Amino acid sequence: MNNKSLICKIMAISLFIVAFNSCNNSSAPQSVNDSNDASVLDNPDKEIHELILTSIAQGDKETFADLVQYPLRRTYPLHDITNKQEMVTYFDLLFDDGFRAVVDSLSYNDWDQMGWRGYMLLSGEIWESDGEVIAVNYSSPAEQKLRDSLIQAELNSLHPSLQGDWIPIDRLKLNDDVYGFARVDMSTVNDDLYRLSLFAKEAEVGNKPVACLEGQMHMEGQIVTSYYFNSVDTVASYYFDFYESPNVTIFHWMDKNIPCQNHYYQSKPCI
Repeated sequence: MNNKSLICKIMAISLFIVAFNSCNNSSAPQSVNDSNDASVLDNPDKEIHELILTSIAQGDKETFADLVQYPLRRTYPLHDITNKQEMVTYFDLLFDDGFRAVVDSLSYNDWDQMGWRGYMLLSGEIWESDGEVIAVNYSSPAEQKLRDSLIQAELNSLHPSLQGDWIPIDRLKLNDDVYGFARVDMSTVNDDLYRLSLFAKEAEVGNKPVACLEGQMHMEGQIVTSYYFNSVDTVASYYFDFYESPNVTIFHWMDKNIPCQNHYYQSKPCI
């Protein structure tokens, strides 16, 4: 599988995921290409949609950061953006000049209402709900380059038994007396194949896992993502719901249902 198709696959898995940084601009945002369409004028979300567009197009980091619902997910192993200050710092990394130019050509009537899920811009690059940006699925070339470097660093740190044709997808911190965390990887050879590695309590990333299973991922619409793994005598699974806040994830191992935190990190953000 080539790198381009792999990136597309990963973006689909992590539907509500991607990152950003900005250009300093303290001037108040101006409207972006107003429209006189009657149907648009009846849109109660017109003002917030226009504000999101102008803040991105004009590099108004502070305004955009005020409009975001935190944490804003990024594709693992990128770190989520957890507060306004991180968003201001990250803005330029997320929104490159090319994307901002595209946004500058849009107006508030370019948002598509997607029922109870909120509004979508373009092909889902930006999502808004209840007056807040809930997802940014655009990733600039600079952010993708950062993610590639984080992936390589993580793969190099793994136990030799886990190295090979895999790419990290997620890591789960387990609330359990026996197991500490689990990691999920996707095959770079077969993009329908996933691997779960289970680690003992207090284990480090470079330690050998206590168990390793292969399985598949399933998406229920665009909301719930489930992973299933099995061997001859063992079954494991977990799921998470993007619309639960905070994310609630249940990891099922043998006869245990273990609460856990997905998108778990053991390192500090690079930015």
